[in-house]
Amino acid sequence: MKLSGILFFSLFYIVSYSQEIRHEKLDNSCESGVKEAKADIEKGIYKVLSYGLIMRPNQEFHDYYVGFVKEKYNVILGDGGCVVSDKTNCYTETMQNTVLEKFGQDFFERIQKEALESYENLKD
Repeated sequence: MKLSGILFFSLFYIVSYSQEIRHEKLDNSCESGVKEAKADIEKGIYKVLSYGLIMRPNQEFHDYYVGFVKEKYNVILGDGGCVVSDKTNCYTETMQNTVLEKFGQDFFERIQKEALESYENLKD
């Protein structure tokens, strides 16, 4: 009888514990975004993401542009999704500032022109 009681209690505990929902708090602070950006930069990862609803008049060129920038400068451009937080804002700001320091303040304007010229030459 004792053994069946211990067995029942053990099974009850295991089943109850496995049903427990654990909540982990996400750190969406600005400091977390800066820290994550600096860690990526130290690894040589340059990733500039856009957030929110993004409308692209020419998706085909945009896809070419993203690949062009990745191949030529090793900078990843992408969409980060619709949710904007302090973390994503600070990550993006830190990363953009680093990219501009590394490649020049006119980097984004310059590479868009370069990519457009290259894209148009492919079409000819």
